[in-house]
Amino acid sequence: MSKSKYLKAGDNLYFFNQVVKSDSAIEKTVEVSAHHTFIIDCSGSMYGEISSIRRDLYNKISTMLKPSDSVTLIWFSGRGECGVLLEDYRVNGAIELNKVKSLIDKYLTAQCLTSFKEPLVELKSVIKRVSERNPEMLHTMFFLTDGYDNQNSTRDILAAVEAVKEELSSAIIVEYGWYCNKQLLNEMATTIGGVHTFSEGFDEYEPY
Repeated sequence: MSKSKYLKAGDNLYFFNQVVKSDSAIEKTVEVSAHHTFIIDCSGSMYGEISSIRRDLYNKISTMLKPSDSVTLIWFSGRGECGVLLEDYRVNGAIELNKVKSLIDKYLTAQCLTSFKEPLVELKSVIKRVSERNPEMLHTMFFLTDGYDNQNSTRDILAAVEAVKEELSSAIIVEYGWYCNKQLLNEMATTIGGVHTFSEGFDEYEPY
């Protein structure tokens, strides 16, 4: 509760005095559930980095997720080559974690060309489905790539980013390797309002 007083000091000039009394309310900590989507580049150029991606991805999932959180894994390579390995999956024990590891090891392999647009479009569809099941979920994105799209224009890629950004509470674009398109990744991060980091800093970042 508060009481306010105004004292006129001149034309359009006032002193403002406000006394604030604290309400006897009990502070509560609200546990927020998050749906984390990892988008993994499986194009041929990732051949030298794919084993590191598998390791880092598994370590991140095994340490980051709370019991109320869920994870989605999306892989992509060339145009039209994109898929969901897991959707809205909860990891509450060793059995679930082993399933995640098995899928990562089996299906994340380097192949074909590189198209960023498809997984971003797919992400928007996934978030829509998850939100219909749980409207209170927050959504985060980890986008892991060596950063060279050879299928789409920059304009089309950024349009796909723009289309999904309002659905995300946080986004991290992780750069693997030394021959990436840094400018494009920076533009993507700027457009989405997220973080662009090199792979060595991947473990340091948590979604907020």
